Amino acid sequence: MAGEIRSTTGCWTCKLRKKKCPEEKPNCAVCNSLRLDCGGYGPRPRWMDGGAKEKEKLARIRETVKDVSSQKKRAAMNSKRQHRHAEEAAILANPSLGDVVPPYPLRATTSPSLRESSSPKPLLIDGPPPGLRPENTAAYIAQNESVLLMHYLDYVFPCQFRFYQPSLEDGGRGWLLSLLMLAKPLYYAACSLAAYHRQLKYCLQGGMGKGCFQIEALQTQYGVAITELRRYLEVLITSNRERTLTEEVELLCSVVFLISIEGFISSTETWQLHISAALSIFPDINKRIRDVELRKEGTLPHRVALSFFSTLLAWYSITSSATIGWELSAPCSHEIDIDFIHFDKVIGCENWVMFAIKDTILLAQWKSNLKAVGQLSVRELASRGNEIEARLNKELDKIQIPDPNSPFHMSLLEVDHSSVNSSVTRVYYFAAFVYLHVIISGAFPNLPEIRHAVAQSMESFKALPDPQLVNNLIWPFCISGCMAVEEDENFFKEFSLFGNPNDGKFGASKARVVMEECWRLRKLDPDSGKVDWRAAMDSLGFEILLV
Repeated sequence: MAGEIRSTTGCWTCKLRKKKCPEEKPNCAVCNSLRLDCGGYGPRPRWMDGGAKEKEKLARIRETVKDVSSQKKRAAMNSKRQHRHAEEAAILANPSLGDVVPPYPLRATTSPSLRESSSPKPLLIDGPPPGLRPENTAAYIAQNESVLLMHYLDYVFPCQFRFYQPSLEDGGRGWLLSLLMLAKPLYYAACSLAAYHRQLKYCLQGGMGKGCFQIEALQTQYGVAITELRRYLEVLITSNRERTLTEEVELLCSVVFLISIEGFISSTETWQLHISAALSIFPDINKRIRDVELRKEGTLPHRVALSFFSTLLAWYSITSSATIGWELSAPCSHEIDIDFIHFDKVIGCENWVMFAIKDTILLAQWKSNLKAVGQLSVRELASRGNEIEARLNKELDKIQIPDPNSPFHMSLLEVDHSSVNSSVTRVYYFAAFVYLHVIISGAFPNLPEIRHAVAQSMESFKALPDPQLVNNLIWPFCISGCMAVEEDENFFKEFSLFGNPNDGKFGASKARVVMEECWRLRKLDPDSGKVDWRAAMDSLGFEILLV
């Protein structure tokens, strides 16, 4: 503290160093912690002569303090590195075949001939041929890199992120190509997903359905991506230096990219491990962004990538927390630099709606904690919920209402991007409203607030410029659909058919699996108010990332 008077009765070593002494006897704690020879509290030592001996003693003390401080710093770094090792072990989890293939069957609408066909299944196009050794898989992919990378950039990425519109300042999607070429884990993951997508298109064009190929080929290529991520981590972990900010960004992007694949193929296990790993990386990145401006250390691709993948991670964190009850972590806390989160650019929904969903998650956690100890105030719960509802209502008027006369099947290329964002934001808005009132009042579809919000949600889906966009709006579709009254169930069943009708694993169809289970359970227990999307997933025995 500035101006604090030091004790005149401290040990001689602290007096020499002009430091405050705790005056503990026989030796002070400061000297012990710094491994110094404490001069004690008795008569003046001989070296305290105000001359050469005193200067020599002070020089030795300073050298010792310097050495001890360096040792402590190295120990702290090693401890931090060991902590990271434990966190990053989740990244290196090698998924089994069961992790990649969804455990639930094709929908009942699928042709029996497709489910029961015994005809040979083709391998993935551009995938490893039979008998290819694992260590040679990377080389095989490299031979097809131009085809696979361009297929990913031209077809897969736009399919995953239909609402993403890069600005001219961001260099279009050039940042993505640059990052794919720089980060090997990203490169192999993109190639893996591109080959997978090419095979899906091949199967559909041949009328065979999406389950027509040998999934082992995808598993092999996905394993290559995990292997490359492991190698990348080993280089960083075994290094005796701190990671650079660009290395941290590449690592974060690689892990979040794997989550996006797992969401795309409906993995039910490894996505949770990888979200946990990505969330453990993010706080360090955010702290360093505050300490050193990214523009001084990172390139344009890294800056754009950080914003894009941070937003994705926030989206995954919010949707998974709202769906299965996870506690929220960075990048959804108030400590995160909000300038890097742009839901409107990445998922087509305005930030304020997503943050209202985040606040509802926090409300649900608050409710659960107090209810567990018998201290929940229903009045306080309603008051807090009303505050969130008021914020939602205040912003609703700002959303552009879609033109009902616009063509229903209009191409996204023909629609103004702001109009698409307005349509998507309205979809999320009404789902957020449904979610909020389920938390406040329970899962009662006939509750006026919930029934009205579901009805408005149905209208917002009808107003989409292209109904197939529902495949990129799985979370709001599932939340609203699970709370539909019986007479509205058919709407959600039929709208889910804008996904592939022969497949229950992808797009809106995987949401339908959860909704139908929710409806079934509610008929068995109509009055409990506990049957929602989470109860449905618990009953089904798996947890899906609804993206």
